[in-house]
Amino acid sequence: MSFKDNKDSYVKSLEQKIKVLKELVVLDPLTKILNRRGIDEQFEVFDSIFKRYQIDYFVSFIDIKNFKQINDNKGHLAGDEILKKIAQSIKSKIRKSDVVGRLGGDEFMVLFHSRNKNDFSLVCKELFTSIQNELNIRFTYVTAKRSNFNGINGLLEELDQRLVFKKKNEL
Repeated sequence: MSFKDNKDSYVKSLEQKIKVLKELVVLDPLTKILNRRGIDEQFEVFDSIFKRYQIDYFVSFIDIKNFKQINDNKGHLAGDEILKKIAQSIKSKIRKSDVVGRLGGDEFMVLFHSRNKNDFSLVCKELFTSIQNELNIRFTYVTAKRSNFNGINGLLEELDQRLVFKKKNEL
């Protein structure tokens, strides 16, 4: 084997390792969907497209109801399985251009590329109802349209406040 062959093999090996490391940085190890860093990066991409081309997008926050009780009563392995099933169910039901990530704990975020508001509301309701029925788990979700806010921070703050309010006021 020549020096060039060894060098090419070494470079390919390094490229493969870099690819794996990049995935480790942005993927949640439990659910195999984007982690907080990964979803933040995608958020920036969505927002760049919004600013440059005025292509709107929607954001949903999802919080599993009574997740602490699930962990306490059924154990953390059962809780982990629920997180994995929810993540994969959402991922399998959204379009390839949409993005799902785990923010941490029992909270998820979905970024949906442009839809009209009525269509989006119906899609969310059908998506989340179908997942809840399929997995026999309940969760709270809130949504917002990017163009209704001056920036990402305002959007995230509003979604967070809506989620807290909705969780406090649900039966």
